[in-house]
Amino acid sequence: DRRAAAVLRVAFSRGRSRAVVRAAAAGLGRLCDDRSLELLGRHAAGRGERTLAAVRGLGQCRRREAAEQLAALLEATTDPATAEAAAEALGTIGSSWAWRALGPAHADDAMAIRDRALAALLVGYGQQHGAAQRAAGRALDMLEHSDTRRRARDLAGKLDPAAETNLARIIARIEARSEQDARQP
Repeated sequence: DRRAAAVLRVAFSRGRSRAVVRAAAAGLGRLCDDRSLELLGRHAAGRGERTLAAVRGLGQCRRREAAEQLAALLEATTDPATAEAAAEALGTIGSSWAWRALGPAHADDAMAIRDRALAALLVGYGQQHGAAQRAAGRALDMLEHSDTRRRARDLAGKLDPAAETNLARIIARIEARSEQDARQP
């Protein structure tokens, strides 16, 4: 409900509770109007809980500008918590299921956003470690992008063995689901 925008902006900007700030950021991301996108984008550049909430809120906004901000953030950050939040948000914004639910009218945006998310998540998977790398892996799984194997070739030999094995498993799951979907009428 767009009438909630003003309340969500105040709750996000001034809220003291972590839960309130996160919920307000998610609501702003779902509204995804220009003011909400600008507010979340501005706060996503900092540090702390409000920043992490803003990053996750951007993941709710299915616009190319939000995907670009998230991708640039993941590719540039050295902060593990920010990288984890950005990877999760890219998984949300590029989720194959969410875009299928929106239907073919959104196919152009879906492809552009999912392509950008894939590129950033592969960079993030290669650069990050620990929880941030695992978040990037889960996000790749959510994307279910058909081009993941081809585009992941650049990471071959650059990852530690455990990360390489995990990425191979992710790609195998994506391909298995794709084959299963192709067999269904």
